[in-house]
Amino acid sequence: MEPRAIAQMKTDLGLMLAGLREAKGWTQQQLITEGQVRTSRSSVANTETGRQFPDERFWTECDRALDAEETLLVAYRQVFDALQEQKRAEAVAARQRLEDQRKLWSGSTQPAAEPDWDRSLFATTTSTAASPIGMRVAQGSQLDAAIEHLKETWHTLVRTDNLFGPRHALASVQQQLAILESLLGYVRGEQRYEALTLASKYAESAAWLYEDTADMGSAENWTRQALEWATEAGDQTMVSWTMFRRSQQATTRQNAVQTISLAQAAQRNESLLMGPARAAARQQEAHGFALEGDERECQKRLDEAHEFAASPDTSRDGRTGHGDFCTLSYIEVQRANCWLTLGRPDLAVPVLERAMTQIPKVYHRDRGQAQVRLSKAYAEVGHYDAAAAQVASVFHIARDSGSTRMLVEAVSVARVIAAECDSPVVSDLLAAVRGAKEA
Repeated sequence: MEPRAIAQMKTDLGLMLAGLREAKGWTQQQLITEGQVRTSRSSVANTETGRQFPDERFWTECDRALDAEETLLVAYRQVFDALQEQKRAEAVAARQRLEDQRKLWSGSTQPAAEPDWDRSLFATTTSTAASPIGMRVAQGSQLDAAIEHLKETWHTLVRTDNLFGPRHALASVQQQLAILESLLGYVRGEQRYEALTLASKYAESAAWLYEDTADMGSAENWTRQALEWATEAGDQTMVSWTMFRRSQQATTRQNAVQTISLAQAAQRNESLLMGPARAAARQQEAHGFALEGDERECQKRLDEAHEFAASPDTSRDGRTGHGDFCTLSYIEVQRANCWLTLGRPDLAVPVLERAMTQIPKVYHRDRGQAQVRLSKAYAEVGHYDAAAAQVASVFHIARDSGSTRMLVEAVSVARVIAAECDSPVVSDLLAAVRGAKEA
């Protein structure tokens, strides 16, 4: 089913909810208080406009509160089934695009109509190097096509990373960066600015992938390279985005001042940013305030981020701009992370439990990251069996995706649990840890 049709189904479901609520004479707040529906007023409002899609528990409680005789629940399940089918189709398509891209650059099944990159564009042969006319022909006839191909490949690689993790994307990003660096050795004029802008995007992607593999040195180097290329290209949107990424890296180093300052720098040219990029910068600023122990400012920034959040139906491949991963569920996972930083795992637990139900199952790594944080929150409130059950499944996700960062966090939580609790679940967890070390 087309995404537009699914979006309409969500809108129709939201209108059905609003109609039943109004027929009962309730405001959105009364649905929560008198109907005993466990959610927030903003979530009800977002759901009624089709912007948010809560889990089955929400619709079950609304059915009961509004005497809907399961009409809401049946409609919810129809939308849910359509979404799951869409995600499965997207996963299959992403795998196929990645395989096609690999075949293209390996030359094993390269179509005759495609240019022979090694011979005609990137090779440093004597005839090309000695002939300015030959170089101009290569630029005019093939360079535009090469840049368009690299643009499309970048979207595919972003999607691949979202679905399968850094193990499946990093090698391809490195390959495309090598091509772009070769191009930047000679290309001029408008084509140079296009190549610089594209190279900056690839460099930022490389930074993120290295960060996920726990190689912070390489991550920071590629972020600086992305900033240099974006500055040369005059791409202020990308400059802002690299500030956001540097703020994330400052959070990893637990540097509150830099986290806040860099997140604010990312918002300096906010008029150039799409809503989701604004949301990402605000939630990142919230992490800095959490590191400083400023609960009020932290929660304020997270609430502001909600106003700019990406649609949950976004393709998450960068086609709609930077930050399209920053959906409402992503922001809520970050809210829980902030509660953990603030020393309030009791508040992090319910936030994470709700957010987990809203992360599409096809995004294995996102779910894994949320799960490892939930396991940490469970451990910190003394629910060790629940923590062990969550973190055990994270090991499989971390190994499959190649996310070393996730694996390190999971092992850290496992050690805390093992030090505090001795039970069959914890024994199984320790066996999983040993398996992770041997893998």
